Amino acid sequence: MNSHSQNGKRVSQDDALQDAELLRLISHGNQQAFSQLYLRYQPQLVRYYARMLRNDLPQTADLVDEALFDVWRSAGKFAGRSKPSTWIYTITRNKVVSW
Repeated sequence: MNSHSQNGKRVSQDDALQDAELLRLISHGNQQAFSQLYLRYQPQLVRYYARMLRNDLPQTADLVDEALFDVWRSAGKFAGRSKPSTWIYTITRNKVVSW
């Protein structure tokens, strides 16, 4: 099993395939798939934003929710040219840059 590090967490090819499938299901409106993806990424994104926002936790929580809802709205645009985690973190980074 091949894996790489994503923000200090090991991400395997199996995880990437599972995330891609979740994004496919989300693009068809599957709320359970979104819940799974949300629970998988929310803790990582909280840490990411908290570092960037110097532990402003209320703002961190708002931005995490906004970024993950952007993932919900954009799931159909995931083309598989990158790993799902890279795509999600790009949305996340763009959200904080535009904030």
